[in-house]
Amino acid sequence: MPTCIRCQGEGFECYEDDGRDQCDTCYHCGGSGQVDEETHRSDMLESVAESMAWIAANEYAKACDSDPDGDGFCLHAAENGYSPSDYIKILAYDRISMFLDKLMKESVEEQNEFIRKLEANERIEPLPYHFFE
Repeated sequence: MPTCIRCQGEGFECYEDDGRDQCDTCYHCGGSGQVDEETHRSDMLESVAESMAWIAANEYAKACDSDPDGDGFCLHAAENGYSPSDYIKILAYDRISMFLDKLMKESVEEQNEFIRKLEANERIEPLPYHFFE
């Protein structure tokens, strides 16, 4: 069985709460450190969608900054009341589900290719999208 992505096979997750270290059983694998094949595939597709969303958000920021007639990404962030780093996180997180929906419409072979690229640390090109869908 594949290793759990959340806890990296440890069976528990540690975090800081009120200045104290806490460890809890991983809810994703139930403490076993392993997940079934279907859950692993779903986790991998979600990771692919997350990578696509971050790439798309960074490409959007670069496009804003490279437009000679534009205002730049920092101004876009400020107009929305965020720092540039917070704004790019919001843009990426908001698009993960969009890319996951697009991935689920692809063939199994295409999905497997995206997963292979993710596991091999190869660049994943986002599926065609309009940034503000």
